[in-house]
Amino acid sequence: MKHLSKAQQHLKSGSRATQIHRRRRLFIVAVMVLTVLIGSVQVIRAQHALGETNAALVSANKKLKTVKANKSVLKVQVDQLKNETYLEKLVRQKYYVAKPGEILFNLPDKTNQPD
Repeated sequence: MKHLSKAQQHLKSGSRATQIHRRRRLFIVAVMVLTVLIGSVQVIRAQHALGETNAALVSANKKLKTVKANKSVLKVQVDQLKNETYLEKLVRQKYYVAKPGEILFNLPDKTNQPD
C-alpha cells in the first residue's frame, strides 16, 4: 500500500488541493462578512449620532427663537425707560411716589375682596 499508483496519488493530491482551496474561500468569505458587519455597525452609529445632532439643533433653534423674542421685549422696555414721562409714571405707580402737594389713597382691589 505504500506504493500507490500515479492516478491514486493524483486524486489524493487533488482532493487535498480542493480542501485547501475550500478553506481559503471560506476564510475570504468570513473576512468579507466581518468587514461588511463592521461597516454596517459604523453606518448605524453615524446615523444615530446624526439623529441626536439634529434633535439638539431643533432644540437650540427653539431656544434661540424664545431668546430673540425676549430680547425684543426687553429692548422695548429699555426704550420706554429712556422716556422720562413713562419712567415717572412707572415709579409713581409701582412705588407710590407722590408729587409735592399730592395725597395718595390706597384703595383695595375689587378682585382681592372675598365674596
